[in-house]
Amino acid sequence: MPPTDQTHPASPRVIPFPWIIGSGALILYCATLNNWVSLSSIGAIARVSGWTWQPELRQPLTCILLYPFRFLPTAWLPFALNLFTAVHTDTGSFRYSNTTPRTFRIAAELTAAGADPALVSDRLYQQRGRASLVQLGTVLRRVEVSDDGQVAWLSVPRDLVPRELIESEDLVSYPRSIAGVKVAVLLREEAPGTVKASLRAKGEVAVNKIAHRFGGGGHENAAGCTLSGTLEEAAATLLQAVREALGSARS
Repeated sequence: MPPTDQTHPASPRVIPFPWIIGSGALILYCATLNNWVSLSSIGAIARVSGWTWQPELRQPLTCILLYPFRFLPTAWLPFALNLFTAVHTDTGSFRYSNTTPRTFRIAAELTAAGADPALVSDRLYQQRGRASLVQLGTVLRRVEVSDDGQVAWLSVPRDLVPRELIESEDLVSYPRSIAGVKVAVLLREEAPGTVKASLRAKGEVAVNKIAHRFGGGGHENAAGCTLSGTLEEAAATLLQAVREALGSARS
């Protein structure tokens, strides 16, 4: 009787492709951050709870990681829409300083692959509910500007408006848009005694240095931190630091 072959076909090797991509993305992400990054700040970097500041990137991280997707087969082209949306938001609609010539080249590739820029803009900016517009007006009435016109800030008490509005709106961009303003600040009362702050600048003041003083971070034109105290106390403390930074920039 011939011997029985006891061997079995080799099981197909499963390559943990998603894990490889995820690990590589995390390594690249950490490598391109400012040197203040630590395990304790990862949550902030991830923009948990709608925090809107962005970490420093030499160029848009999303673009670098997702560029290979341009070579996907036609059946995968719906990815292009999502990836274009990521690039669009990561660069502030191509307005932030991390927008580079390469950003536009990659955006063009994604558009050629099937992404619809008009559709992205419509879904991001043209779908506001009527109630949210009224709520936004309630918030914007609280914008204040310093006597010299160089600092504008917005303080949002807890429960003033629904949290969904705060998370969906880039509120700090409104005081920043005022002509002559060099530093804009958004202060959000997250809980009694806890205030989150977002700082934005226009290139003349390094707001990340201000945020560092309070245990936060970011880059020169966009940073964030958390302060203890009431909303009024946090505003007074942070605005004093901003004024000091402006004074140092002038000297």
